[in-house]
Amino acid sequence: MTVSPKDAVLELDAVTVRFGGLIAVDGISLTVEPGARWAVIGPNGAGKTTLFTTVAGERYPTSGRVRMFGRDVTRTPSHRRARRGLGRTYQVTNVFPRLTVVENVAVAAAAAAPGRLRFWWPGRPDGHADETLEQCGLASRRDHLAGELSHGEQRQLELAIALAARPRLLLLDEPAAGLSAAERVLIRDLVRALPEGMSVLLIEHDIDLALDLVDQVLCMDNGEPIATGTPAEIRANEHVQAVYLRTDGDGEAEH
Repeated sequence: MTVSPKDAVLELDAVTVRFGGLIAVDGISLTVEPGARWAVIGPNGAGKTTLFTTVAGERYPTSGRVRMFGRDVTRTPSHRRARRGLGRTYQVTNVFPRLTVVENVAVAAAAAAPGRLRFWWPGRPDGHADETLEQCGLASRRDHLAGELSHGEQRQLELAIALAARPRLLLLDEPAAGLSAAERVLIRDLVRALPEGMSVLLIEHDIDLALDLVDQVLCMDNGEPIATGTPAEIRANEHVQAVYLRTDGDGEAEH
């Protein structure tokens, strides 16, 4: 399906990011359609995280354009992108440990709505927060302090925090990092169950999990795009196979 720029959730046009003489991202172009699920994969140093933070507005490209929800956001900071419908999780768990689980989600929901945070206080009922916790499998942990949760539960909470703002585009930065096999299955199921109209762009170290969650994949190497396609096409791509075979010997390749 061809999507016009005004309808695309995200459009990257020849995005390049340089750090001095180092080119971390080199001419990436990508269009994410409404409801699409995309993964960015590649070995360690491929430029995935730099691309991700550029989409999030945490750094700006050296050249190229970023459009989101039909608007040019190339120089728009992350908090304004969030107000327009961008949600984000982080590779390192980022929750408020001294707030309860429901308070973490309620604060995120309130912060996403202009003016609403002024009228929020701890303990205030929040039906949307409770619905989000139910969606993420944390209803039974509602009133526990976030700092008391296991690492896997904190991952679930971080997803709930991102969903609380009702994003149209959700960035997932290694959502299964550090999880046990059982916890990874749970996170996989939660991501699969996200609303159909929500677009997702994810980075995941576990390439099999990543390809199991998406319908389109961008593979990067040395900052450049080397392949784009469906999971099946990416698995069969000889260039992609060569890149991953090259990094297997390092034992620490980040996919």
